[in-house]
Amino acid sequence: MSGVLLRLCGAVLAGLGLFAAFPPLSYGILAPVSIAFLLLVAAHCRPSAGFGYGLLSGCIFFSLHFSWAGEASGALIPQLALAFSQALFTGLVVATWNAMCRARWTRCPLLFLPAVALVWAGAELARSLWPFGGIAWGTLAFSQVDSPLVRLAPWGSTMLVSAAVVICGAALSLALMRVRSGRLFAGASLALSAALLFALPWALPLPATAPTGSLRIGYAQGIVPRAGSLPEGRDQALTVTENLSAATRAINPEDVDLVVWPESASDHDIREHQRARALVSETSTYLGVPMLLGTQSYERDATGQAVSRTNDLVVYLPTETGGEVSAVYSKQHPVPFGEYMPYRDFFRKFSSAVDLVSVDMRAGTTPAVLDIPVGERAPAEGSAPAESPAGGETGTTGAQGTTVRLATPICFEVALGDVGSEAIRQGAQLYVVATNNASFGDSAESAQQFDMVRFRAVEYQRIALQVSTVGISGVVETNGAVRERTEPWTQAAHTTTVALHEGLTPAARFYPYYRDGLLAAAAAAGGIAWVWYARLRWKKG
Repeated sequence: MSGVLLRLCGAVLAGLGLFAAFPPLSYGILAPVSIAFLLLVAAHCRPSAGFGYGLLSGCIFFSLHFSWAGEASGALIPQLALAFSQALFTGLVVATWNAMCRARWTRCPLLFLPAVALVWAGAELARSLWPFGGIAWGTLAFSQVDSPLVRLAPWGSTMLVSAAVVICGAALSLALMRVRSGRLFAGASLALSAALLFALPWALPLPATAPTGSLRIGYAQGIVPRAGSLPEGRDQALTVTENLSAATRAINPEDVDLVVWPESASDHDIREHQRARALVSETSTYLGVPMLLGTQSYERDATGQAVSRTNDLVVYLPTETGGEVSAVYSKQHPVPFGEYMPYRDFFRKFSSAVDLVSVDMRAGTTPAVLDIPVGERAPAEGSAPAESPAGGETGTTGAQGTTVRLATPICFEVALGDVGSEAIRQGAQLYVVATNNASFGDSAESAQQFDMVRFRAVEYQRIALQVSTVGISGVVETNGAVRERTEPWTQAAHTTTVALHEGLTPAARFYPYYRDGLLAAAAAAGGIAWVWYARLRWKKG
């Protein structure tokens, strides 16, 4: 078999292996193996060819990983375009790895292993920031929620975990290179080092964060009607809210201090739309406790036409008059091409689908935190006022009579470390992700997102809750274990008691410094490799 064909096979296997490391397959061990394949390809070609092989591998991985983009848009072109834009980063990384190999850095594992890890982790971080605010889906760290490497998360966020995956894969690739050249002992030592690095984090203690009490939470998954299932003229947005209200009736008001509904629980602004507000008020009156739910707000021109909107998560408090909104968080990172259309006039030249996003979403400007007043319970519908035990507190230890602060990233923001870490630094005691996965059908998007929630629970040492319109909804412990979860496309309502935590993990405390330091170090490592390679080429002739 020719060298070119071998490298093509290696690139294809790497792309398929990376896809299999994430949901729906979730074979996380294949992530470092795939990195090993990519590095073996990089070690045996020129930089320009390395870019091509990396691009091929990235296109295979991301086009499969982003299957939900095609589901949401109803077309293959947006899915492939998104995959190609992310695969460009993979191509650049593999080309840079090739420069390192040609500069003979492979002779010194203590130089080569951290260098290749820096370049990969730096590229992941860069594509999570740019273009259009970036996309962090496909970050290697999120494939490791069931592996020992996840225990590195509280110490260095996704950056450290992804780097560890790459170092394991790079050590394995060096082991194969040493064995191929007849250096069996060196190869065995490197292979053993890769295995130990992968396994040893199981022994790493998780940083201690102090539990400060507990909170009784109810959450509802109400189901969004599938396309074409509603009678003509039936308002889908109101149907979603009605379904959530119906599901919530399965919750005993005496068992909860807070009830959470998902993102887009009401696409009608409950502050403007009479029927939507009435549904929420009726549910709030029934419960007698605060509700957290997703809605939207609209900015209108003089004629009343909507010109922009925000994706909001609001705290709704029961009152004698039916209820009121006490606090609002607006999504800071709207999704390009889904929630707003960048360069609309330009992209309209290629497709009229740009106008499916008729009202662009603008970004919020405040941190992703919301305060929940957990005090004297309002009388539930049809019941007498609850009596307080001695001391004036009801229900849950450490929660009643106080204000509980929640981290509240919305949907795709769970993938962005800056949003979550800022919320934890702001004093959030619980991590809550409200999401709407209805547009993504039966794809793996919801499962991929739930793994990110699991990762953040470990990273921040906070109990984490994901609440979706159609699933997956569930509760995650601080070690990443799933306490409970719903099935997709099923109506459900659950109650659970969760611990509240305070204190900062190193990942939360130092995230901005890690981020800036990694970008600088990755650029330096890549730049030095290219200069070193160019200098060697110049010396040769």
